[in-house]
Amino acid sequence: MLPLSVLHVIWSAGMGGIGKIVYHLLKEQEKDATMKVGLLIAKEEGELMRDFWTTENKNGHCRF
Repeated sequence: MLPLSVLHVIWSAGMGGIGKIVYHLLKEQEKDATMKVGLLIAKEEGELMRDFWTTENKNGHCRF
């Protein structure tokens, strides 16, 4: 069976709003070997950019 592919898309990596929720969701989804998770951030700015880039990347996907 193929893994479930999920791409999260957010405007920026700001600490408020959806950024922090997506960050925690990604961390949990990456633990699931049956999921291939990716992230697209439209604007490369925000307090969480460093956290998104340094989160463990177990499934071999890229984050842009």
